[in-house]
Amino acid sequence: MDVARTAIKNGSKKVYIMCRRGPEDIEAEKTEVEYAKFDGVKFEYYKAPVEIVNEGIFASGDVVTGAKTVVAAVRVSKLVAQTIDEYVSENYK
Repeated sequence: MDVARTAIKNGSKKVYIMCRRGPEDIEAEKTEVEYAKFDGVKFEYYKAPVEIVNEGIFASGDVVTGAKTVVAAVRVSKLVAQTIDEYVSENYK
């Protein structure tokens, strides 16, 4: 919820949280979900990933595989977030 709300507050026009199950299965506090909705986050339920497409972004490392610096991890994270935003924008208009 924090990431979605932060994306909205930092200028993202469309932010979606996609859940494999229903609203009753979200593992966040109900108030967190309500605040996210109030901020403009959209929820899509009963959605499952169909395909992951490599759009040419190559991560040399991340917090799991050992980025050399926090700055490098943040840079990669921004690229990943941007790619997710582009994908969702194209496929969920």
